[in-house]
Amino acid sequence: MRERPTFVPIWLACRHCRHAWDDWQPQDVPVETWVAHVKTYRCPRCGADAGHVVLRAKPIEGDRG
Repeated sequence: MRERPTFVPIWLACRHCRHAWDDWQPQDVPVETWVAHVKTYRCPRCGADAGHVVLRAKPIEGDRG
């Protein structure tokens, strides 16, 4: 592992309001750190918690609807 994590893109969507957005996730960190980070995700549109946030397969620029 590195002393400082690097951040890589992650593509997210909200199951509650169907909003899609791109964000960043830490890489090269202990699993516990990554899980704690993922649990902080909130939908920027409706505020739904991490339980409603899901991964998307494509970045926003590749989405067509």
